[in-house]
Amino acid sequence: MKMTNTEIMNTKTDVLLVSLPRTLLFWVLITASALLLFSCETDEVKTTFRQAEGSLVLTPCVTEMATKSQITSAENKLSEASVAVYNAAGNFIKSVHATDMGGIEFPLLHIGETYRVYAAFNMGDLNFPVKESDIASLTHTWDVSGMNSKGLPMVWTGTVDMTSASQSVSVAAVRLVSKVNFRVDNSGLSDHNGTFTVSSVKLKNATKTVSVFSAKQSLKGDADCVSDSATASDITSVNGGSRISFYTFENACGTLLSGNTDPWKKIPEKIGGNASKCTYLEVSGTYSTDGGTATAPVTYNMYLGENATTNFDLLRNYIYDVTLLPSDEGIGSTSWKVTRGSFSDSRTLVFTPASVTMNLNGSATFTVTPTPSDMKYTVTGGDNFASSTLTLAPTGNANEYSLVSSGTLTADASTSVVATSWDGRVTASLPVTV
Repeated sequence: MKMTNTEIMNTKTDVLLVSLPRTLLFWVLITASALLLFSCETDEVKTTFRQAEGSLVLTPCVTEMATKSQITSAENKLSEASVAVYNAAGNFIKSVHATDMGGIEFPLLHIGETYRVYAAFNMGDLNFPVKESDIASLTHTWDVSGMNSKGLPMVWTGTVDMTSASQSVSVAAVRLVSKVNFRVDNSGLSDHNGTFTVSSVKLKNATKTVSVFSAKQSLKGDADCVSDSATASDITSVNGGSRISFYTFENACGTLLSGNTDPWKKIPEKIGGNASKCTYLEVSGTYSTDGGTATAPVTYNMYLGENATTNFDLLRNYIYDVTLLPSDEGIGSTSWKVTRGSFSDSRTLVFTPASVTMNLNGSATFTVTPTPSDMKYTVTGGDNFASSTLTLAPTGNANEYSLVSSGTLTADASTSVVATSWDGRVTASLPVTV
C-alpha cells in the first residue's frame, strides 16, 4: 500500500509511504496476489478576490484536468457563482449571483472592516442565511445532469480585511467532490494466458447531499446511492489498459479500525453500523484463463480510504488512485472483497491409453494430452507409489511418462495415476493394474 499526499498547486509535498510485500498487499482485495494502490493529492482550484475602489471583485480562474465517467464537464468549468459577505458580528451584508465569470463586483464595502466571504460555484443561486452561524444549513444534492451542464460544485471561504481600495486577495477554491482514478493491471495473470475483463465499475454507498460550507462530511454514505459509474467508453478504455475516473461527494468516515493490520478485516462486518455509510468501489467483470477456455464472473469490492487497513476517508478535492492487479492464485477466494460465480470450463486432460495393465517388475508408458495444449498440469501416483512399489517419471518426451513396478508389489494390485490442472479444477485418472 502506498499513499501519497501532495498539495500540487502550492508545490508543497508531504509524502507518506507505507510499504507492504506484494503477497500481503494482495489481501487487500483478493487473496495473496492482488494489488490495491491508493494515492491521494489535493487538486486545488484557484480563484482571486480583489478590491477596487472599495468594492470587492471576484475573478475566477481554474486549472484544466481530464474528465471521464458519467460526469462529462471539464473539471475547471465555472458557469456561475453565488457569493455572500458577512460582517465581523456574523450578520449578512450582501449576496451576489453571477453567470459572468469575468468579474463579480459587490457594492461599496467599508474600508477598515473585516468580512467573511462565502463563495459557491456551479450550485445555482443560494439563499444565504441571515446569520453566519447558520451557514452550515446550505446543502447541495448530487446531480449528474447539473454538473454536466454547469461544472463540478466548488466553494471557498475566507476572511477579507478591507485595508485599502487597491488590495487583492488570492484564494484557492475547493471542489466538493473526491476523484477516484481506477485501472486494471492484468500482468499477474500472464503465467496462464489469463485476463480480467471489466464490465462494470460503480462508486457505491455514496453521499447524496453535502453541506456546502461544512469543513468535513462524516459518515454520510447512503446504502442505495451510486454517485458515479463507468460508461461504455470507460469500459473500453479500462480494458485497454487506460485509467478511468469517477466522482463522488466527500465522505470522511475516518479511522474505524484503529490498530488493524489485516486488510481482510476492512469489511462490513468489522465496522458494524457504519458499513452502509462508507463509500466503496465495486468492480465486476469476467476472469478468464488458459486463453479463455475457462471463465467465471468475478466482483471485487474495495472500501476506499487513506490505507488498506484502518482508514475510510474520501476527502473533498482529493484524488485517489486505485490499481487492481488480479491473480490466478487469489481468484478462488470468497469474501465480501471478492466473489466469484460458477466456472465455464472447456479444458480437458486425456490419458493415452485410457488404462494400463503391467507385469511385476514390468514397465509401461502413457501420455497426457492437455486442452489447450499449453495448459500446465501435474501428474501424481496413488498409494503404491508412496510405498515405492511403483515409480512414476517423465520420459523426456513431451507429455509422456513411464511406470515401473518392483518385485515387492503384490500381484493383482491396482492403483491410479492422476493428472491435475495447475488450478486444481480439471482432473483425469488413469487406472493401473499389476
